[in-house]
Amino acid sequence: MSETIKDFKDLGKAFGIEQADRGNAHSSKRGVSRTKDNQKNLRQTESKDVSNTNQGKDKGEVFFNYFKNKALADISDNELNSYIDNMKEYARFLKNKKFTTTKIRSIYSDIQKCQTPRDIKKLRPKFAYTGGRADNNAVRRFTDLLEELAKQATSSEDVEKIKDFAEGIVAYRKYYGDDK
Repeated sequence: MSETIKDFKDLGKAFGIEQADRGNAHSSKRGVSRTKDNQKNLRQTESKDVSNTNQGKDKGEVFFNYFKNKALADISDNELNSYIDNMKEYARFLKNKKFTTTKIRSIYSDIQKCQTPRDIKKLRPKFAYTGGRADNNAVRRFTDLLEELAKQATSSEDVEKIKDFAEGIVAYRKYYGDDK
C-alpha cells in the first residue's frame, strides 16, 4: 500500500527538484553512484500519491512531473491503484481550473486513432495549437504533458500507455461533471 505525500518537498525530491532560498525551484544534481538505500528511498517516494498536496498553486506542476515520469513507465500491480488515484485527482484539479472535456475531445479522439510512435508524434503540433489557444494555464500544461509524452514514445506499447492515460483523464474529468 503506498503512502501519501504530505507536501511538495517530498515529491519534489523524488524528481530532483528542491526549493531554493528565494522559493524558486531548481534541479539538484544527483551523483551517479547511489547507495542501495538511496535507490530504495527514491523508488518509495516516486510511488507515493500526490493527491494530498497542500499548496494548490504548484499542484499542476507536481501532477505534470508525476505523469511525465510515470505515464510511460512500467507500473507494478502494487502501484497501479496509486497511479489511478493520482489520475483521478489530476482530473479533479483540471475541473477546478475550469478545464472542460470539450477542450480535449478532438485531441482525445486523435490519440485513440494512433497506432505507432510516429502517429502520436505527429499530434505534437495539435497539442501545441490547443495549448496556445487556451486562456487557462491548466489546459496549457496538460497539452504540454501530452506533447512531452509523445516525444518520449518509442514503441507501440508507449502509444497504448498514452491512450490509457488520456482515456483515464477524460473519464474522470467527465465523472466530476460541471462542464458549464
